[in-house]
Amino acid sequence: MKKLKNGIKWIKKHVTSLILFIILLVILLFVILVISVLIPTTTTSAYGDRLNGISDVAISSSELKTKAKEIEDNSIVDKSTIRISGKIIEIKITLNTTGTIDTGKTLAATIVTGFAKDEIAFYDFQVFITSAGADESTVIGYKTPSADNLSWSNN
Repeated sequence: MKKLKNGIKWIKKHVTSLILFIILLVILLFVILVISVLIPTTTTSAYGDRLNGISDVAISSSELKTKAKEIEDNSIVDKSTIRISGKIIEIKITLNTTGTIDTGKTLAATIVTGFAKDEIAFYDFQVFITSAGADESTVIGYKTPSADNLSWSNN
């Protein structure tokens, strides 16, 4: 009984310190909770699971260089580059002064259909066409695997 009275006496003597300790403990738990919500501990890809299966339809850099060279061999093309960013194949075409945006669009459609069927079914295609001719404009075409044709920006 004497120990209980001493314990109550100690609590009454240090009540301010105990309240301050409990408040600090609650604040610390709250900060840990906020940090755990804002900073996830799992390391996942920025693409999530969208790239699952990409190894089955991988395109080598030499294949991309070959395609870019084939594009540049066209008489209306001044320069072309192709690169893959995640699940998107980006094709950039700069037309020379004899090429028009309309002929560039036709060329782009031919280029996209020149890829293998499984590549077309997996990748998105993004085509940038810049004309150096009289109209000097840029259009962007985009094709998803579910689309049949490229969709063009309104330029």
